[in-house]
Amino acid sequence: MLRIGREKVCYELSSRLKPVAFVKPGETVVLETDDSRTGRLKRPEDVLTSVPEPRNGNPMVNPATGPLYIRGAEPGDALTVDILDIKLGSQGYLLAKKGVGLLGDTVRETTAWIIPVTEGQARFSHQISLPIRPMIGVIGTAPAGVPVPTMYVGDTGGNMDNPRITTGTRVFLPVQVPGALLVLGDVHGMMGDGELNGTALEMPAEVVIRIGLIKGQEMALPYLETADLMITTGYGSNFFDAARQAVREMAVRLIDAHNLNWEEAGMLLSAAGNLRICQSFGGPEVTVRLEFPKIQTTGE
Repeated sequence: MLRIGREKVCYELSSRLKPVAFVKPGETVVLETDDSRTGRLKRPEDVLTSVPEPRNGNPMVNPATGPLYIRGAEPGDALTVDILDIKLGSQGYLLAKKGVGLLGDTVRETTAWIIPVTEGQARFSHQISLPIRPMIGVIGTAPAGVPVPTMYVGDTGGNMDNPRITTGTRVFLPVQVPGALLVLGDVHGMMGDGELNGTALEMPAEVVIRIGLIKGQEMALPYLETADLMITTGYGSNFFDAARQAVREMAVRLIDAHNLNWEEAGMLLSAAGNLRICQSFGGPEVTVRLEFPKIQTTGE
C-alpha cells in the first residue's frame, strides 16, 4: 500500500504543483498529515512563536499532504475518495485567538490548550473528557484557474471543515486539470458545527483513502455520500450565498434523480433537508452543507 509522508506538504490547491506520487483509480493510499501549524505548536508557550509567516501574501496554515496525480483523470471527470480510516496522533491543541471567532472580543490574549488523546477520548482537563470524532478539514483537487490557499475553499474543495468528511464517507470532487492533483490534510480530533472559536481540535493523523474515477461526470462543487445521506456543499462571503448554493445543488440532484420539478424539489427539501453550518467563525468565507436522506423509491 502506498504511503505518503507528511513532509510532502503543500499550502494551496494549484495546477502548478508537482505531484508527489502517481496513483491509479482503485488504489488505496495512506496519507500522513500534520496539524494546522505544521507541528510547531507542542506546548502552550509555543502559541505565538508557532504562527507561520505568510508567503507571497498567502497564509501558510492548514498543510495538506500531496498532491496526488490520478492516472486517467481529465477535466470533466469526477474523482471519488472513500475515507476508510482516520488514525489520530497522541495529542492536539485548541486555540482561543484574540479577535477571532464568535467570542474573539472576549479573549484577552491568544491562548493554547494542549489536549492528550487516549483510548478514544480527548482529555480537556481532569474533570472533562469527550469522545473523539475525527474528521478531515481540507480535501480538494486543483482548480484550473487561480490557486486556492488551503486556509480557504473553492469550487474544487479546500478548507471545507465539514464534519461529515469522516470514516465511511465518499467524497466526490470535480476534476479541472489533468491528474486532478488531490490534496488532503487539516485533520481534527473533533469539531463542532460552525467551528465557533476559529479552531477545532487540531491534530496530526494518518488517513487511509481509496481513490476512484468517474469518467465524464462533470461537477460544479464537491458532494458527499454516507450510508444514509446525500450531502451538498456551499460557500460564500455570507451565510445566505453559501446556503443558496448548497440548496440549489441538492435540488438539482433531486430533480434529476426523481424526475421532479423545482416546486416539488423545494417542498421535499423544506420537509426533510437539514442545512448545517460547517465554518462560521468570521473569516472571509462561510461554508455550509445540506444533508438529505437517501430516498428509497417504491414501485406501484
